[in-house]
Amino acid sequence: MIYTILYLITFVFVDRKSKPLSLTKECFQINEPILTNYNIETSALPRFSCLILSPANIWKNDVNKFLQDATIIKTIFNTKDFSYLDSGNLREILFGVPWTETGIKPFYVRNRQRTITFAITVFFSRYNANLIKSLTEQLRERYPVYPFNSSPNDLKEVENFLNQIIHMHFQYKLTFSEYSPLIVTYIILFACIYFSVRK
Repeated sequence: MIYTILYLITFVFVDRKSKPLSLTKECFQINEPILTNYNIETSALPRFSCLILSPANIWKNDVNKFLQDATIIKTIFNTKDFSYLDSGNLREILFGVPWTETGIKPFYVRNRQRTITFAITVFFSRYNANLIKSLTEQLRERYPVYPFNSSPNDLKEVENFLNQIIHMHFQYKLTFSEYSPLIVTYIILFACIYFSVRK
């Protein structure tokens, strides 16, 4: 399912006064990796293409690699965690939701159907309302969202929620440089107390 959504997102076209507009022209393009210890074989980040983050990046956006993978769960859990990045766990970034919300666990007790939650993140070089509107309409037409209790008020609330833009910020890891002013202040304070009590 993720590959059909990615195909729909990647090849969405908008006719703007007989001038076709596609996502490949509007998205943020990646040219070279910015990491110094970048490994092409193990990296799940896109390269020389649009910056689109999704679980499909684990298999380099190749549906054949995904279908040939006999141990999908093991592959997901073997995705490298870039702990030196300030953004946190790479799996959470690729899935677009906190890991506990995805529904994926390393081991399952029972073999039953499960719901997997993920998000696809598209980075744009500039905001284009026509493209986003067309993309939203095509996705809603193909994958409608119906609440369980579909009263008119619930449908209105869902519609209002879907029209909002939500900015998620991953908590960064604190380093020594953030604590250094506090540490210097404490040293000066204790030195003042020490010398004043010593007299």
